[in-house]
Amino acid sequence: MKNACLIVLLLAASAAGAAPITTGSLVEEMINLRRLAEFPAPFYKTVQYSSYDHTSSLPGGPDWFANSDGFGKERIPNFEGVLSEPGVVAQGEYLICDVDGPGAIVRLWTARIEGTIRLYLESHETPLYDGPAEEFFMRPWNRFLGNAGLEEKELVGTFYQRQAAYCPIPFARHCRIVWRGDKERIHFYQVQVRRYDAAAEITTFTPRI
Repeated sequence: MKNACLIVLLLAASAAGAAPITTGSLVEEMINLRRLAEFPAPFYKTVQYSSYDHTSSLPGGPDWFANSDGFGKERIPNFEGVLSEPGVVAQGEYLICDVDGPGAIVRLWTARIEGTIRLYLESHETPLYDGPAEEFFMRPWNRFLGNAGLEEKELVGTFYQRQAAYCPIPFARHCRIVWRGDKERIHFYQVQVRRYDAAAEITTFTPRI
């Protein structure tokens, strides 16, 4: 019990003196191996949103080992929610994630996905990203490179690795990702998000940071 109390006090003290989380600080953290042996400050947990088979919901249940993971034609759409049903062009809008509170996207992955992605941060009605879904999951920073004075070749093999991208996108209060496409076709995806303590100070990603 004493050890548990000590850990809580250490975490609280660390959070109180923690510097704001920024895109730059998250990049620096990626190459700082010392942090692997330290408690995160501010504290966070990592969650994942993915195209896993959503019929697999009850441990040990009849569909527990279901594996229709984004191949299309799933009985239950592989998303957090259906925003609009497909229309004449067989495309609908689907919610990938809707995260309240401070956090950061830290990893994106797809093996194949069609359609488009809209990424909304905070309460902005205009999406930060609105374009091809596969580009978003594999090369999410490409549209912002000119503002940072970078070229894509500098990210390949580091931030961009095969079908995954390790490009931090922090947000202070809210993150929402919407996919528009044909759910009958392949739509593999993974989105890993850090969810920080509510008191964490975050500088939201912009094309200028």
